[in-house]
Amino acid sequence: MAQKRIASFRLLRPLLATAASAAVALSLSAVAMAEPTNLALGRPYEVTAWEPNPEHEKIAATYPDTNNVELTDGKVDDSANLYNDAWVGFLRQGGRTVTIDLGREANLSKVLIRFLHAQGAGIGLPNMVQVSFSLDGTKYGPAMDLTPQEDVEKDATVIPFAADLQGVKARYVQVSWDNPIWVFVDEIQVLGE
Repeated sequence: MAQKRIASFRLLRPLLATAASAAVALSLSAVAMAEPTNLALGRPYEVTAWEPNPEHEKIAATYPDTNNVELTDGKVDDSANLYNDAWVGFLRQGGRTVTIDLGREANLSKVLIRFLHAQGAGIGLPNMVQVSFSLDGTKYGPAMDLTPQEDVEKDATVIPFAADLQGVKARYVQVSWDNPIWVFVDEIQVLGE
């Protein structure tokens, strides 16, 4: 009797191993599918100054956003070097609104924008960062606050502001911030599926 069980187990062992491997593969692919994607990566956007001033625009051209692609190009600078090409500088003009077209409606899970904090160089953080969403690009829902993800007292560092989202479906995303003096941004990410 014991020999029959051992023989049966020997026959079942390859099937059990195959089934276990398949279960692991399925769970890994489910985890991979669940990972949110940066839907803003490479997407077009418009930047609007709240109080346009041509003189401030000329000065800010020192830290340009060449062809309006640098805020969604995936390039970031973790060294907090204001001369790194990843940074785009915005000077005064009340604030900015960046409108990103995701190209399609999507379920969103997080919005993140990275600011440089370098008080010694005159680069500050905004007092207010908000995000709002639209399906059609004209009607936007109520704005949500993005909160700092690091200690804002740290100087010469990158401070991400973010908001976790639930049940948000949109094609257009507007990120807005006030602009006390200089504000530098290297990337805006919109995560979802």
